[in-house]
Amino acid sequence: MGDEKRNANELIRMRKKKRRRRKISLLAALFIIVSVILCLKLSYFNIARVEVLDNKIVAKEDIIKLSGINPGKNIFYLNKKDIKNKVLSNSYISEVSIKRQLPSTVVLDIKERIPRFHMAEDKDYILLDAEGYVLDRITAVDQSSTVQVLGLKTDNISFGKRITDDQKKLREFEVFDDMISRDKTKEKITSLDISDNMDIKVCFNNITVKVGNIDDMQNKLNKAINIISQQNLTDASGYIDVSYNGVPVISVQK
Repeated sequence: MGDEKRNANELIRMRKKKRRRRKISLLAALFIIVSVILCLKLSYFNIARVEVLDNKIVAKEDIIKLSGINPGKNIFYLNKKDIKNKVLSNSYISEVSIKRQLPSTVVLDIKERIPRFHMAEDKDYILLDAEGYVLDRITAVDQSSTVQVLGLKTDNISFGKRITDDQKKLREFEVFDDMISRDKTKEKITSLDISDNMDIKVCFNNITVKVGNIDDMQNKLNKAINIISQQNLTDASGYIDVSYNGVPVISVQK
């Protein structure tokens, strides 16, 4: 009899415990629903400010306009995927991170493509970044900040897309950009001819350096730069052939 009573009491406690849990779950769900509704409806969460970080080329105003973010819109209604696609439609922008900074600020963190090379097209110039992405078409170019590239077709180009699908040529872009970025000498590369992957030519003003393929490029160009510097050939014209192992061939006129 005592055992039966204890079992009955235990059953009652378990039922009460389940009812309490059910009430707590319902209250929690109700709280969440009310909170979501308030977040979506209260003007407290309307966008009042858009911040743009790390942009140096594309103007802040242009990025905000491109994003389509409207002040006064509820911050929780933002479609991040849509905003990202809109911002990335600018060929200078390679990445964008979109963050909600509650209650009313949206932050766009931008990563830009930097012009590193240019190609002549009629009277215009096509700007390219270190990965071969087409950035812009302009009428005048800063020869001191970008290097001219020869040997690539400019027909059917698409802004924001790579200039070529040739992986060897894309690797050449990256190799030369790395070398140009790290170069501290006064002898500066002025143009590259990559029309033939096995017969690349690098120009230092009027001196053409024949380097062959992209392999061991640092060593090849170091040889050429040392020759130009040591023999005072900066203003000379001609060529230096370092495309093979052995003593470089030099044919220049001062």
